[in-house]
Amino acid sequence: MTVESVERVAESIARFGFGAPIVARADNREIIAGHTRWLAAQQLQLERVPVRLLDISEADAHVLALADNRYTELTAWDDSLGEVLRELSVDDVHFAGWTAREYQKLTEGLDDVSAPEDFESFADFPGYSRP
Repeated sequence: MTVESVERVAESIARFGFGAPIVARADNREIIAGHTRWLAAQQLQLERVPVRLLDISEADAHVLALADNRYTELTAWDDSLGEVLRELSVDDVHFAGWTAREYQKLTEGLDDVSAPEDFESFADFPGYSRP
């Protein structure tokens, strides 16, 4: 995890609240999934966060932590992504974590996908610089 990822998650929690709880072992409260959410909550100085406690062994907790991160990497995007992208503003596309280059790559292979209504150029994306 990076400082940027913690900041982005903090912005998301501030805007939407927690979409998913932190997952921890019941035995000792060791975080299994949600390390970035935990750091973001600390950055936001939240006094309470949602936590789901699992009654599993330390070994299984470590396997689950690895699997949780790896499965996220392996998950394919839903085919309806084009519809979602079409409805978002440039700011929301950026907020959701995509750079201009990534947005272009995502929409290139999709049929009938147009840029958000307020999209004029990739220079509209915060932090965009030409390759």
